[in-house]
Amino acid sequence: MRQTIAYFTGLDERSGALAGDASAALTAKNVVTDHGRLASAPGPAAVVEQGPPGEPTALYVFSDRVGGDTFSYIIVGTKQGVYAYKDDQWRCLFSGASGGDWGFLTYQDDDDTLLIFGNGLDPVQLWNGETPLASALPGAPA
Repeated sequence: MRQTIAYFTGLDERSGALAGDASAALTAKNVVTDHGRLASAPGPAAVVEQGPPGEPTALYVFSDRVGGDTFSYIIVGTKQGVYAYKDDQWRCLFSGASGGDWGFLTYQDDDDTLLIFGNGLDPVQLWNGETPLASALPGAPA
């Protein structure tokens, strides 16, 4: 049985720091993009029961479909470092950060899907989703 929510019950982005056009989701919250289709989220659901270590300053979902396999990791940047939720626990990818203004992007290199992230202060980092830690992106400057 499919349930339909007759009205949007998410974050009201017309007021406060998010003020703007009511038809635009400035922070892209409360939406799903399954299979490339944008829709309102059906309601709250806990994905991770326990929050990451430290205070999150940035959030990213690192995911891809390779062949028949799909992976998806929640990535959280904090003032101290970057964590990935993998195998039902938070894993530190990078620690000892100089700041917490993180930016993330997913990069495809042939068959490899890579996460590249940086904060503008520390060396740009690279993670392939399999190694325990991220490594500095080669190049000067990266």
